[in-house]
Amino acid sequence: MKTRAVIFMTAQRAADIPHTDNPLACLLPFGSATFAERVMDSCATAGLRHVDVVVSECPEAVRALLGDGSAWGLTLTWHLAKDSATPYKVLHSLDFADDDLVIVGHAHQWVADRVVRALQQDPGMAMHIGQSVRWAGWYSDTARQVCMLDTHEDGVALGKRVSAMARPCVLARFGEFAQAGSASELLQAQELAFDRSVVDSVPASWRPMPWGAISPDATVSADATIVGPVLIGPGCVVDGAAQVGPKVVLSRNVFVADGAEIRQSVVLSNTYVDGRVTLEQAVVQGNSVQNLKWDVRTVLAPEDAMLTPLVDIHANRTPLASRILAVLVAMLLAPCVALLAGRQWLTGKPVWWRRTPVVKLRNFETGALQTVTIRQAHPGGWPASGVGLYGAVLDIVQGRRRWFGLRPRNTSEWYAFGRDWQILFSQSMLGVFHAPSWSEDPQGSDNESVAAAGAFMAVRPTLRDRFDLIRQGVQF
Repeated sequence: MKTRAVIFMTAQRAADIPHTDNPLACLLPFGSATFAERVMDSCATAGLRHVDVVVSECPEAVRALLGDGSAWGLTLTWHLAKDSATPYKVLHSLDFADDDLVIVGHAHQWVADRVVRALQQDPGMAMHIGQSVRWAGWYSDTARQVCMLDTHEDGVALGKRVSAMARPCVLARFGEFAQAGSASELLQAQELAFDRSVVDSVPASWRPMPWGAISPDATVSADATIVGPVLIGPGCVVDGAAQVGPKVVLSRNVFVADGAEIRQSVVLSNTYVDGRVTLEQAVVQGNSVQNLKWDVRTVLAPEDAMLTPLVDIHANRTPLASRILAVLVAMLLAPCVALLAGRQWLTGKPVWWRRTPVVKLRNFETGALQTVTIRQAHPGGWPASGVGLYGAVLDIVQGRRRWFGLRPRNTSEWYAFGRDWQILFSQSMLGVFHAPSWSEDPQGSDNESVAAAGAFMAVRPTLRDRFDLIRQGVQF
């Protein structure tokens, strides 16, 4: 009997956990690593060698973190679910043999390798003791049974189904389970990371310190006061006269200014903490603070600069290099385009291009769609297409598009997507050239294959991928 592991990395952060970079719970810190990385540790230590990873929202962030799995000696196969709330439809499309033993897990719920190893032996479910005995988010069963899950089932429904199963229980003992289901659970998880007898929390490259550990890419002033346990991640800077600890995790790229005080808190990535700020029993990112002592969320005014995101969260822009290249191309092709426009005028056809409003992104706080007007070719053969392509280059010059990116879509086409597709596409630019798509319906302009091509453009942004598209034949 073959064992397969399918790990779902689709759960969103709880409402009381701030976020500015991505909404995924599996990417939250668990000590010096993320929950997703800790889950890979458990799978590898338990003897698994192949893991199916299911992603939905922000797949590029998960893939950038885990790579191909070789850091753990694992081979990862990636699957994209259309809806993060009901991702289990993917199980029906996996190539299982009926008698395969399938381990289903969730990356925002970590279990120790002993629990994973026990689930490999026979069908069973992992349980943990909280206010009562509850499902830990992991279970194993035959592929035949796993594939009988309702495709519209969400995580809550799956938990009820698994809890009702007549299967042996694997009880996760103290130190063998942690989850990021809320801000308080996230803070509790760090307690395990501080206890090295429970979790091997520090990578070999980190420097052990009397008060905890620090990434080699972090800087701590000699004048700073650090009271352990404290874990300081890559890119972090702790300025002089700052007071950090005890029980503090600085995730990555956190700047703690002179005079700041942080105790019993998790500071998430890309956050500036001003010297006027005191944090205690809090989860923080950007200018948002979730205070666990008083159970209240505080969002500080950005102009006060007391807490500030260190990254531009509106990355939906045309790079300067692309705009400069577009200017050069436009100057080079101007004489040829003038000839094509003259030919159009002589034949009585539209000379230039048509201006079309298309959807750029969606504001998920207000629900409103943001549109941008772009230049598109009139129908009518290659002269019209050539003039239209020149207009698209001018769109790049004006910062409305990139060279490679998403297909332009109108409002009705945008609303045809589910929320996860909309979130993914809101983080990406419109493009002049698009990934080619396979389609059962050659006339269909907005089917799943075209959407999948857009997802490829969103999550595979490397220069090498762009050249591969040119080689394979991009679409305009």
